[in-house]
Amino acid sequence: MKCFIFALISLTLLGWAQTQAQTIRTVDNNPGGVAQYTSLQTAYNDAEEGDIILMTPSATEYWRGLPGNILNVYKKNIHFVGYGDFLGTNGVPGLSTQRTEVNITFKFNISLGDGSGGSVTGLRGGFNSDPGTTGIVIDKCFSTGAGWRFQGDVTVTRCFHRSDIRFDSTNSTIRNSFMASFQMYAANSSMVNCVVLNSIRNRANQTIQNTIFLENVSTSRNTFEKQADITYCMHVGRSEMPDNGTNINGALLVNVFTLTGGANNVDRYFVLKEGSDAIDNGL
Repeated sequence: MKCFIFALISLTLLGWAQTQAQTIRTVDNNPGGVAQYTSLQTAYNDAEEGDIILMTPSATEYWRGLPGNILNVYKKNIHFVGYGDFLGTNGVPGLSTQRTEVNITFKFNISLGDGSGGSVTGLRGGFNSDPGTTGIVIDKCFSTGAGWRFQGDVTVTRCFHRSDIRFDSTNSTIRNSFMASFQMYAANSSMVNCVVLNSIRNRANQTIQNTIFLENVSTSRNTFEKQADITYCMHVGRSEMPDNGTNINGALLVNVFTLTGGANNVDRYFVLKEGSDAIDNGL
């Protein structure tokens, strides 16, 4: 998890902008900031389809001052970029370890516009989408409590969520992420290479692979639809995974993760211990 740092971010964004003819709009709401904008809303108002809005770390959340504390996105292909979370664990001299926090909803309205194709990278906060939106991407993001609900198709990758993520649309996927709970309500959706802490609600005609469900995840308290394609997964402390020859039931937590640090340590359920039961048992 100690990888939420955007090394060479300027070079990366420059190359992105050159290949896509995009404009980078910088926002800094810190006192004395030298960015183009101090207000996220103003930067968005000026943005055109395909633009990148790059926000610096700040002690003040970027949602403050927005109508309803939410930035509603009605323009297509707007990309919001921050500097990530957990930056203090990297020990980089001079690096700001403050977060970049905002609430963003990608909207779909016949009169006002369509936020499809947008993305969020390296930000903390609440992220949602309306029915009708397509192609939303959420990458390297973090949330402590704001649930994420995506009513249009979405791809979520490399995220850490201490609360609930919900998919309401088909053809959505989540990969390489940690979440406290997950609700996957639409068919033809998938979850791959994840860790689920507390609860799962899923349906048939879905794909779940290489995912570890911790002992709090139980069919007695959740809708764990075994008719889904659940393969190469592990259930820690319980034995409720489909017995299809690929899944591991009843694993012991101490035989899976290093469990380093306290309960809130972000590496606690990511770092596999040497000889872990999860090693060499995935797809």
